[in-house]
Amino acid sequence: MSDTGWKSPGTVVNDDSVGGRSWVNPDNAKVEDDNSSYIIEPEFTQYLKATNFGFSVPSGATIDGIEVGVKRKSATGDYFIRDYSVKLVKSDGGFSVANRANTDYEQWSTTLTYAFYGGSSDLWGESWTSSDINNSNFGIAFSVEGSDDPRLEVDHIQIKVYYTESGTEANSERKLYVKGGDFYSRESTTDLESDDTPLATTFSEQDYTDVESDDNVYVDLQGTARYMKFLFKELNENESNEQKFNITWRGKSSLAPSSATVYLQVYNRTSGQWETLDSNSSSPANTKFTLTGTKSTNLSGYYDSNYVISVRVYQDVT
Repeated sequence: MSDTGWKSPGTVVNDDSVGGRSWVNPDNAKVEDDNSSYIIEPEFTQYLKATNFGFSVPSGATIDGIEVGVKRKSATGDYFIRDYSVKLVKSDGGFSVANRANTDYEQWSTTLTYAFYGGSSDLWGESWTSSDINNSNFGIAFSVEGSDDPRLEVDHIQIKVYYTESGTEANSERKLYVKGGDFYSRESTTDLESDDTPLATTFSEQDYTDVESDDNVYVDLQGTARYMKFLFKELNENESNEQKFNITWRGKSSLAPSSATVYLQVYNRTSGQWETLDSNSSSPANTKFTLTGTKSTNLSGYYDSNYVISVRVYQDVT
């Protein structure tokens, strides 16, 4: 099972589909910054509705569960509050069947604290597709009920989606965890491998998320050894060892490539050699650059028996 990591909404509004009192400054709940949406004398509130999370769950993936976090507090600890309605917002703008509200009265903390709803196997009474989750209308609607006149605040709303990709499986031959058929690792050492043996540090779930898009969020590698290396094992989901492939890598280095060249290479299983596809020996330090490469002939020599090619990027720091 994979997950999207916690995502923040691009849009938060007050929605009068339920409740009485409206939230003040609902837009403040988009970012975790101690700048809150709030409500005074809540009785029971209208929805604080968060949508437009920017999910990119792979097409065809099975949605396993949805988890929501709401960071909230009470201005004082003297009042009893309970959730009135906590429902997911569907792609058509409607609400989920299941209401995950905690209907027991409690005293909210006077410091901002997350309350969590749903989980890795909770679908909130619905069937979901990746397109439902990726739709900008998908989100969460949150309403509470209180007594007397407390001031209640919500600083941030976040959602994490758990899913299983189509075709994701364990590669028992290498005893590696394969995420969507791919396996990434990194290492700083004094030598270069002659084959495509995995490197010492494997990517975490968050690492995979961080490199899914070209958004200036990086997975870094720090060290003082001679070689700084990333190894990427890429699955051809079409299960062909005769299909042309294009590789694009974008990154940067604190050591200028103009001082120490950065190489993009692919492993040729027939010759047992790494072949250079591209290199950079001109960029300054801490500046993003791109390496690209293509192979269109004698392709079977690059694929293993599971239709995986091995690509590495490294910098010789001497």
